[in-house]
Parts: sequence; structure tokens; C-alpha cells
Amino acid sequence: MDKPVYLYTDGACKGNPGAGGWGVFMRYGTHEKELFGGEAETTNNRMELTAVIEGLKSLKRRCQVVICTDSQYVKNGMESWIHGWKKNGWKTASKKPVKNDDLWKELDSLVQQHEVRWTWVKGHAGHPENEKADELANRGAANFYNISPMTALKHLKPFFWIAIIALICVTPIALMFAYSPFHDVNDFFRFGLCDHVKSAEECADLITPSYLFWWFIPEPWLFAFISLTAIYLVLKILIEIIRFLFRLRKKNP
Repeated sequence: MDKPVYLYTDGACKGNPGAGGWGVFMRYGTHEKELFGGEAETTNNRMELTAVIEGLKSLKRRCQVVICTDSQYVKNGMESWIHGWKKNGWKTASKKPVKNDDLWKELDSLVQQHEVRWTWVKGHAGHPENEKADELANRGAANFYNISPMTALKHLKPFFWIAIIALICVTPIALMFAYSPFHDVNDFFRFGLCDHVKSAEECADLITPSYLFWWFIPEPWLFAFISLTAIYLVLKILIEIIRFLFRLRKKNP
């Protein structure tokens, strides 16, 4: 009996969706082979499926194949869900179209050509072959990550809206100061800003940033609006930074 061919597969995505890659580490006895590739705009699940498809497509004849994947989506899909999908005309139990049905159909066709056994391994847990497949998948994604304008725009989109909100909030205040009649300390004194002192020199000692702020923004509702907006912007920026760092850590462990 022939020895089984082991396919260790993995997918990676820099943003989901975003630039992605797939990797396959193949072993047949003492022979080993590496495959990898990617796409400029895809999802992690599509790359997981593509990795298995490309591995099976590389086989030249009918084989016993052991597919080792860290994707429950792929394993459960092929061992359980696909039977219901095919029975329902490639629709889910809720009568919705199956996502990635083009890849599921291609994978189903390839599996029929071999004797396939599915196994699941925990990702990023020190499994040597799975780590190798992950390295290959990230290598495939790297070929597309730097040239995907859509991915770049999606990463920048939250910061774009933050900039728009900040511009809307800051512009009225900037215009108010730009067209203010106060240009030096004598103007502040002349217009009565320092109404408790008798000279411009004393007024200069009185003028502080907090004093100016409360003088230009006397209404409590306006102060509350600007304060809440500032807090929102700071929190939004922090959240986006944390999300970005989390994505980098998740996709590049």
C-alpha cells in the first residue's frame, strides 16, 4: 500500500478582507515540497480553502491524502456542512447562499479524486509542520500586501473619519481666533477682557491659556460639546491603534 501524502495547509490575511496568502507544506515519505501564493484582496477563510485546493491540485495521481489544517471552518465544512449545502442547492439551513461556494465546489471535486482523511491541529501551538505552512502563507501574503491600494484605504478609513470630525470641531474655533479683534495684550485690556486690572502690564500677567479659554467659551453647553468631542476623538484613536496592533500580532505571531 502506498504511503499517504501529508498536506499541511494554512491561510493568512493582512486585514480581513485584505491582502492574503496560502501555504502548503507537503510530505511523502522522505520527500518534501513547499507551495505558496496569494491574492491582493481576499479573506482568511478563502486562503484556508485555497491552500487545500492548491495542495490537492499538485498531486499527479490518485493518492491517500492526510490533510492537516488548523481551520475548523475547512475541516467541519468538508466533513459535515457540505452534505447539507449540496442537498439544499448550495444554500445554508437558513436558505442563504453558501459563502465561498466557488471554492467549496472546487475542493469537493478534488477530494473525490483521492482518498482523503482530515485532521485538525491547533494553530500557532508549536506544531512544526503547521508553523511551516503558516510561514509559507505569510510569505505568499507579503507579495501582495505592499501593492494593495484597497487594503491600504481600508486601514486608513477610520483615521480619515477621525480627521473629518476633528476638522469640523476645530475649524469654528480656529476661525473665531483668526478673526478675533484681539492681537496683543493692549487689545485685551482695551476691550475689557481684563476688567479687574488698571493697566496693560497687569493684564499681561493675568492672561493665561485657561483664562482665554473660559473667556472665549462662556457657554457650558459649548464647553461640554467640545470636551465630549475631544474625549471621543482620543478614545477613537486609541481604539484604532489597539485594533491595528492586534491585527499585526494575530497575523504575524
